[in-house]
Amino acid sequence: MHAMTRASRTAQRMLLGLLVLAAMTVHPDGALGETGRGHHGGGGPNRDMQVSALLLVAGTDLGYPIEGKEFGNVWRTLKVNSSFSASTVRDLYLYAYWRNLTGEHNLILMVYAPDGNLYQRLVLPITTSSHSSPRRLVPGVEQPVDVQRTTTVDRYEVSVIQLPVAGTWITEHGLLGLWRVDVLLDDTASPVTGGTFTLTE
Repeated sequence: MHAMTRASRTAQRMLLGLLVLAAMTVHPDGALGETGRGHHGGGGPNRDMQVSALLLVAGTDLGYPIEGKEFGNVWRTLKVNSSFSASTVRDLYLYAYWRNLTGEHNLILMVYAPDGNLYQRLVLPITTSSHSSPRRLVPGVEQPVDVQRTTTVDRYEVSVIQLPVAGTWITEHGLLGLWRVDVLLDDTASPVTGGTFTLTE
C-alpha cells in the first residue's frame, strides 16, 4: 500500500491530537504501561540505546470539517484498546510514542483485520531532525514520499499515521471486531510495540 504523503496535513492533525491529549491529561504511561520490547539501531545514532514505543489510537467523526479552523472535540479518544463506530468514524490516527529515537527511520505499521489477515502495511519515513530531507524513498514505494518530523512530548518523540475508515474496504465489507496493529522500525523482524482497537457498527 502507498505511504501517506500529505505531511503538512498530517503534522496539523498530529498537533491537534497532541493539544487535545494535553487537555485531557492523558499520559501514555497511564494508558499503556511499559511495552517490554525494544530495538537497537543498526549503526545510526541509536546504536547504543534501546528504542521502545507506545501505541495510541484516535479518531475523527464523519461530517466534521477537516479543513475548518474550529476543531472542537474531534479527537474522541487517545488510548489503547479504543472502540469506534465504523458508521460514524472518518479516519483513525495511530500514534507512536518513541523513547530514545533519534535520526531518520521508517515507521512500519502492520494492520490486521479481525479475521487475522493483513489488511494494510503502512510505511512512513520519520525523522527527529529539523535538517533532514523533506522527501525520501521508502521500501515498496516507487516515488519519494514526504518525511514526517516527530513532535517532542515529555520524554517522547511522537509520530502519527492515518488509517482511513469511511468509504474503504472496512465499511464496504463490514470488517468489524478487534483489530491488531504491529509497529516496526526500519528492518526489525519483531514489532517494537503493538496495540488493538475495536470497530463496531
